[in-house]
Amino acid sequence: MRSVSVALRLRRRRRNRGGPARLRAARNVSLIAATGAIILLGLGFTSLGTGYLVAAADLPDVSTLAAIMGPEGEEVHRPARLFDRSGQVLLFELVHPLAAERRWVRLESLPAEVGVASVAALDPTFWSNEGYPPGSLSQALVAVLRGVPVEAGPRTLTQRLVEQTLTTGADARRPSQARLFRSVLLAGEATRMYSKQQILEWFLNTADFGNLAFGIDAAALVYLGKHAEDLTVAEAALLASIPADPGLNPLDDPAAAEANRRAVIEVMLKMGSLSAAQAKAAAEAKVTIRGEASARGLDSLGFVAHAWRELRSRLGPGPALQGGLTVVTTLDTDLQLQTDCVVRTQLARIVEGEPDLVVAAADGSTCVAAGLLPLLRPGRAVESLDPPEGAAIVLDPTTGEILAVSGAVEEIKPAGNALAPFIYLTAFSKGYTPATMVIDAPIDGEPGAVHGPIRMRTALANGYRAAAARTFDLSGGVTVARTAQQMGIRTVDASDAAALESLRSGEISVTLADLSFSYVAVANDGLVAGADSPGESQAIAPTILRSVVGPDGTVLYAFRQKTRAVLSAPLAYLLQNILSDESARWPTYGRGNALEIGRTSGAFAAVSPLSGQSWAVGFTPARVIGVHVGGAGWETPAEADASNYAAPIWHALMRYAVRDLPPTAWDQPAEISVVEVCDPSGYLPTPYCPNVVREVFVAGTEPTHADSLYQPYLVNRETGKLATLYTPADLVEERVYFVPPPEAEAWARLAGIEPPPTEYDTYVAPPANPDVTILEPEPFALLRGNVSVRGSAKGEDFDVYRVRYGRGLNPREWVQIGEDGTRPVVRASLAQWNTTELDGLYTLQLVVVRSDGTIHAAVVPVTIDNQAPVVSLILPEPETVFTWPDTAEILLQAQVADAVGVVRVDFLVDGAVVGTTPSEPWSMRWPLGRAGEHRLTATATDEAGNVGVSEVVVIVIER
Repeated sequence: MRSVSVALRLRRRRRNRGGPARLRAARNVSLIAATGAIILLGLGFTSLGTGYLVAAADLPDVSTLAAIMGPEGEEVHRPARLFDRSGQVLLFELVHPLAAERRWVRLESLPAEVGVASVAALDPTFWSNEGYPPGSLSQALVAVLRGVPVEAGPRTLTQRLVEQTLTTGADARRPSQARLFRSVLLAGEATRMYSKQQILEWFLNTADFGNLAFGIDAAALVYLGKHAEDLTVAEAALLASIPADPGLNPLDDPAAAEANRRAVIEVMLKMGSLSAAQAKAAAEAKVTIRGEASARGLDSLGFVAHAWRELRSRLGPGPALQGGLTVVTTLDTDLQLQTDCVVRTQLARIVEGEPDLVVAAADGSTCVAAGLLPLLRPGRAVESLDPPEGAAIVLDPTTGEILAVSGAVEEIKPAGNALAPFIYLTAFSKGYTPATMVIDAPIDGEPGAVHGPIRMRTALANGYRAAAARTFDLSGGVTVARTAQQMGIRTVDASDAAALESLRSGEISVTLADLSFSYVAVANDGLVAGADSPGESQAIAPTILRSVVGPDGTVLYAFRQKTRAVLSAPLAYLLQNILSDESARWPTYGRGNALEIGRTSGAFAAVSPLSGQSWAVGFTPARVIGVHVGGAGWETPAEADASNYAAPIWHALMRYAVRDLPPTAWDQPAEISVVEVCDPSGYLPTPYCPNVVREVFVAGTEPTHADSLYQPYLVNRETGKLATLYTPADLVEERVYFVPPPEAEAWARLAGIEPPPTEYDTYVAPPANPDVTILEPEPFALLRGNVSVRGSAKGEDFDVYRVRYGRGLNPREWVQIGEDGTRPVVRASLAQWNTTELDGLYTLQLVVVRSDGTIHAAVVPVTIDNQAPVVSLILPEPETVFTWPDTAEILLQAQVADAVGVVRVDFLVDGAVVGTTPSEPWSMRWPLGRAGEHRLTATATDEAGNVGVSEVVVIVIER
């Protein structure tokens, strides 16, 4: 193979024959302009001409390439510099720490295979093309004139160079056809102005090789631990293809990098740059990646990685690579240092088990915030193949600015039940309340702890999994997923059944950045604040960039705050109120736990039991902080729970972050009311309720009927059985029992809760007189309306009989039914009893009076229920208009009260039954029917057969 130096001299001679570069540039610009004018005149369309002029306007001066790179022999690629929010403190230069000794390499000093491999990987026609693929100029021009988008095709090495040095953030926002046309024009001009050798050298020294390795020498140092002059053929082939996609590098995707290496060797063989033997040897050669590179990869740099990602997304990958950028971030220097050292201190304590260990801040100063870490309990050292990883992020919810970042906050990890707050938020948006009772008990045999009937407040504050799953089912999986998406969780897909199931089970995966940002609207009274999300219309994202200024002083980007309401203030307040309720979480975390910081703050901790990931996210009106601790190879200790590992970091960071801020709380919106309810039913308290609490409600969702879980029973205090008419009065006492709903009966048995007695007392009446009996109704029958009383009233010396009733089991007063009977009756009708004005427990009595004045009696206790259940269809509200398919289904929910007991609630749509529920909560989900007006009905049937009805009318329209 001809040496690269000889080839360079020959090509330079040929280039120099073209005359001075400035004259060639002027000639070429004139040629382009003339060509454009001829085409425009030929087409004769003013609009097309305008499109051409707009696309080609403000083209950068290609001659500045040399100035950007520096004088010959003094070339240098100046990295972007990251400053803190003041713009005064330099935080970092965008260069990987392992590439600190990088240097500009002359093409002549590199092994010939380095340049050959790069050409083979990125631009096989590099030495012969005009700077752009054949035909692309005409293709781009036609696309511009027609105004149609074009798909991104292969780009030449020269195009890549001009894009990463001459384009701006504004170029990234141009239409695709305009970007292609400008790229072709600039690449063509660069090819005419500079030698191919010069272009190749510039490209190799400025290209992005991933992981903040800019330039071939930096890439060789980061990945291979050597300078580029020492690269072998196999190593050159490994690095050559990375600039095409910097993510496919040996650290982030080893398999793809190895496949690309072999593909490059194959192209070099076909080009004749390698013999068959050389290609075989290069393909079989083992390339060893630098050992410490993995431990010090891009994500381990925390805020640097985050800033680099946003810089690329906002300016485009090309402009982000430009040398000499001044990047002012949103970071608070002190808070950044403390965040990073607190995370590293906690990780070290977990691994070493030393409760007093403190890791210094990155600048060598004391990690003051580490002194706020709750101490680890003894014996908590972690034995694992891989140590845990940690990450933390601090946000200002009023602006959406990121104040501190530590670790890989963009890595997707299993979240456990960290999204549970949004399950309950969805329920609240549908009319459920923090007081709504939910059953925390396994569903269909699912494993898990059980806590029985509890308020949603208690369930959310303690992170009870079974209760969250039941609430998920009540709210509807698709609706919950849409809520999570609306709050900023990008990994949730409402159309994916598997994703919905993982969301229900608590094993959905998220990034810490998304999870933390999703609480911004909660902390900020329903408003999400931040910057426009790159590439997503109407979306708002957190930002780590305040401004980006080019080397010439041009402002390439400036943060402009955006706000948008994603929650109503009352809904946001419900989450604020629950997640800041310290006593509500005491059943799980105990008093003085890591989620308490001595001032008003909301917090939620979670753990993924299957993968050992620990999460903690919390907020005040001024700060949102999220923390993650875990790792792929980390074995979670048996004693791990949601308060371990991540929560102490959150505690220390939040206390430090708000130490100089005045204590504040959230104002209660006017739409919020406070009502006393019975715990855990959430209904209005009765004299029998042992635990009355104050609860918050969005106006219109307050309870309207009394608690029915705590019920009084008259029992024989000696036998514990239900008292009857014959139980001696001195043995009868009233006892209150907790009567759980049917789905909680198994829990009640396990919890040892004494059920109310079902057997009646063994005290019986004197031997029955067959001449004086009541056959119907039977004892303790449930009656309503007109009742036929049947039996026998006869015997010797019969005079008259009377039928009467009295309230209770031991009536003090009696009311006669009808007139005296003067004729004996045998197993026939004794009287017709109109009970329509009565309700409750009564005693029915038959009295037979004989001619000698002797009296014989028979009694039967009965329950009368003539009152229909009080039912109210509370959801949806009357005259609500729903748009299908934006709303696929709606929640039908009724409130029902009855003195005796409700056996079922039927839901009807336009007179047809669509569902029946036998227990509370009286609700179901109805897939929206055809467009038009629909009459929705809820009918409640009690044990006596009384029926209560409630109706609303809604309207369905199709989009």
